[in-house]
Amino acid sequence: MGYIKVYTKPIIEKEYDAGLANSVHFSFGQTGDNMVELNQGYGILFTKGEIILGNTISARGALNPKIIPVGGNVKIHQGYETQQEIEPEKTPEYLITAEYVDEQGENVAPGCFYCWTTCDFVSFAEKGLMKAEEIVEIMGDEGCINNERLSVEAFQDEIEIPGELTKDILDKWIPLKAEKVENDGSDFATVIYSDGSIHKKKINCCHEFKYPRAIGYADPVLFKWEGKWYFLATNDLNGNIGLFLREADTIEELFSESGEGIGEKARESVILDYNEEKGFIQTFWAPEWHIIGGVPYILFAVGPKDWGPQCHMMKYKGKGSIMEPSNWEEPVKMRQADGKSLTEFGITLDMTHFEAGGRDYVVWSERYNIGTSLDSGSMLYIGEIDKANPYKLISDKMLLSRPYYGWENVAGTINNEGPYPLIHDGKLYIAYSGGAAVGHTYAVGYLIAKENADLLDVRSWEKQIWPSLSAYSIEGIDGPGHNSFFVDDEGNTMVAYHGQLEYRSSYFHRVHFDKNGYPVLNMSPERDRL
Repeated sequence: MGYIKVYTKPIIEKEYDAGLANSVHFSFGQTGDNMVELNQGYGILFTKGEIILGNTISARGALNPKIIPVGGNVKIHQGYETQQEIEPEKTPEYLITAEYVDEQGENVAPGCFYCWTTCDFVSFAEKGLMKAEEIVEIMGDEGCINNERLSVEAFQDEIEIPGELTKDILDKWIPLKAEKVENDGSDFATVIYSDGSIHKKKINCCHEFKYPRAIGYADPVLFKWEGKWYFLATNDLNGNIGLFLREADTIEELFSESGEGIGEKARESVILDYNEEKGFIQTFWAPEWHIIGGVPYILFAVGPKDWGPQCHMMKYKGKGSIMEPSNWEEPVKMRQADGKSLTEFGITLDMTHFEAGGRDYVVWSERYNIGTSLDSGSMLYIGEIDKANPYKLISDKMLLSRPYYGWENVAGTINNEGPYPLIHDGKLYIAYSGGAAVGHTYAVGYLIAKENADLLDVRSWEKQIWPSLSAYSIEGIDGPGHNSFFVDDEGNTMVAYHGQLEYRSSYFHRVHFDKNGYPVLNMSPERDRL
């Protein structure tokens, strides 16, 4: 047998603010003593904030969580941001409840509790607010002692669970690490990890990079083109002015040993510079390299004299070095299907592209009334494009995600940004960032869908409740976020992102796919070596 305990943590200003502290944390032990914190001590279940007057989000949190065994009487919600209920394939056995509170810890829903269900403490279904009497009704026999119905408050924050759940819980919430290696005499060795998953590594080829790799560069993208490696990022050292592209023969050569400046064998070029006449004046943000219809494009945001970044695309002319500005066409501002701007009264940024199910899509971040009492928070939208003319949507734009959860809406930062796709085993993962882009709370979460689903239907998407990469994931890397993915020369899927030093600074390491094929982002080099 084992024991699961739920709890919240004390608020520590500028270190573990209310949005993080007031979430449901878990610890596990096999005796009830010596409990081990799961998810590296970071929250797992976050409540959704509420939309209030002016289409703004009021942050919410959880306090005094309880675990209630409920048998087979609970129906779970299926699909992101819907209220559709279906019978579960696997009967939930536990209901987790918590008081629904504001940032000051005041209960904003007396008589109600925020609820989640689980059968294994690995995956959770969010039920949202439920009335106390509804919870009592579904408790069944577990809710009675001596034929008297218990109240929700009477239940405990710790519960004994079947021993067969132990391995999956530990595999999910304790960081994976390499445990042994098998060599069949080939150039590759098979490394076996603590959950039983495997990864093939090339023998005598060690790509272990120190953090940071590029001091002062944020929103990093690495890619290979015509035999060369390139690094593209927002340049904080230059006040976010210009698009800087770095070139070298290998990934290692792109960067200096200290992470300051470029590698000795690399060169850097400004492929788009400040230009008042064309309105390219500020916020040269988050450039990304994408192949659309077989043609290279750089997607980025830029703003005119009056602050207000907007998404643009810049097309490669088809010949010559991509390091030369003259080999790129004029940037074109992205537009909706009717020719209007993506937004008429807000900002747009961080556009990414992917192809799935034979269709081309873009996802971007959009925000209204930033810095005012009517700040909408940054939101993620999705739209379909025609690869022959990618500058304009061919569908309506669809709202994909808003920063409802405490890790996205924390310490005054209301943020969903930096989307980037990863397709693996028929699933599409949109990694995106929430929290403060220049602070400790920055973190990366997932939106998940089947690759061949109708991706313009928001019901096709599942939003993961907790982030997969945070300041608590890898020791020494604070506020990791705004990531991208690439595949290195050995075939390893890699994640690139920036963390917080004096300047935002870029880093990358391997993505590990666990025993269920889930992309694990906290596989630090220390955990990845024997």
